[in-house]
Amino acid sequence: MNAAAIKEAFKRVREGRSPEFVICDPALRAAFLAAARRIGERGSDAELNASLMNLRKQGKLRDTPTTRRKAPDPNLNRYQNAVLNAARLIERQFGQTVDNVLCDPNMRAQFDALIQFLARSRNVSF
Repeated sequence: MNAAAIKEAFKRVREGRSPEFVICDPALRAAFLAAARRIGERGSDAELNASLMNLRKQGKLRDTPTTRRKAPDPNLNRYQNAVLNAARLIERQFGQTVDNVLCDPNMRAQFDALIQFLARSRNVSF
């Protein structure tokens, strides 16, 4: 992946948001992936998302600070444990990091379904 192209695609669509927000928000993710492909990137959705995440981890997005943040979810307490347990399960059972899951649309859909299941089960822990 071309780091400059990934960064440019991100800058074009981000609306002041973080890389993680862009990856997780359906509309911004679609815009990012389309912009990256217009610039010439040919990787899978997961690869393009992972490249963006890696740029942030490598400190290569310091010149694009987050200026718009999501308001805290007032219902966070209802599902926070489900998210933590789902992340733990994914890491232990499948050897996947949360970053990998967030970057891959198919894994993310399964992760979301697992969170929903655990949130309904309430007392499940790993």
